[in-house]
Amino acid sequence: MKLALVLTLTLLAPVPTTTSAWQDTPVPLSKGDINAVATAGPDAWATGYQLTSLRTLESVLLRWDGKAWQRTSPLPAQALPKAIAVNGPSDIWLVGRTEDLHAEALETVHWNGTSWSSHSLAVNPVSGPPDVMGGVMPEAVAAHSGKAWVAGRAWRNTISTGVPAIQSWDGTKWQHAVLPEVGPGELVSLTALSPNDVWAAGVAYSNPQTPLLFHFDGVTWRRVEVPGQHTWLSGVTAFAANDVWVVGGKSGERGDQPFASHWDGRKWTVSRTPRIGDGRLKSVARTADGRVWAVGGKGDVSVALQWHAPLRTWVRVQAPNVVVRGAVAGGNALWTAGISRTGDLVPAIARR
Repeated sequence: MKLALVLTLTLLAPVPTTTSAWQDTPVPLSKGDINAVATAGPDAWATGYQLTSLRTLESVLLRWDGKAWQRTSPLPAQALPKAIAVNGPSDIWLVGRTEDLHAEALETVHWNGTSWSSHSLAVNPVSGPPDVMGGVMPEAVAAHSGKAWVAGRAWRNTISTGVPAIQSWDGTKWQHAVLPEVGPGELVSLTALSPNDVWAAGVAYSNPQTPLLFHFDGVTWRRVEVPGQHTWLSGVTAFAANDVWVVGGKSGERGDQPFASHWDGRKWTVSRTPRIGDGRLKSVARTADGRVWAVGGKGDVSVALQWHAPLRTWVRVQAPNVVVRGAVAGGNALWTAGISRTGDLVPAIARR
């Protein structure tokens, strides 16, 4: 079933304009931000918000119709989505926070093809006495075969005391997942090959900070060691059980640098990346033609890399005119979303 209730205020937009390898696709929002983009087959969706005044904003979900992005059915009023997972037009999850940023019960919303339903995350136990409870700040969501997972951090009194947290959807409610004790840290990316093969990536705030990666086998979450110090992970994508990429950044004398590592089913191998100041990577994806891409950046620096398998190195390619929040592949297209590098909070989605 197609997404229903397309808003009558949807703007008619011109045909996408081409700037070298990237197409700047029309977005029907004048001012705001695109937080995340997702695909299911040839279809694509994006979520974010538009500013309706200096102090108010409106959350939106967009769908690509092949020529332009169209606004879909209105989201629940309190939802401020941060991440999106799409299994198809009748199975979409959005996670984020409510308008009350201090609320302990933070929101997920689900589209079943007809209507939206809101589901508060569980109050999450954190390290400390058994009676100490905390909220969960969700950063990522993944879904597969009717199941879903949310990852982020749980905190006791302040966000700075946060520890990694994952919750799973049992069909009626969100439940806390038991993770290995790792101390302070957070998870910011999820990917699911199946309900029995799920990965969650982030950073452990040890000294020095180290990559944080968990794997779920359908029963237990366990920590997977990824080589690297002064390093963090921002994105994880699994193409097969023996083909998993993680990307992020590493700090050094010349500022943040790109970081990427690959799992071949036996070991993790840190791959060569070009030296790029503020070149931290946020997402990794593979297009249908087999090419693997990584994108990211910091501030007004946008970065795009392509994996050169014969040389076993990442090669820098032209970046989109987007301050990248996230990226995803759909068919032979690579989508990046965020705000334009020019203008003031101009929502932007580019396709390569």
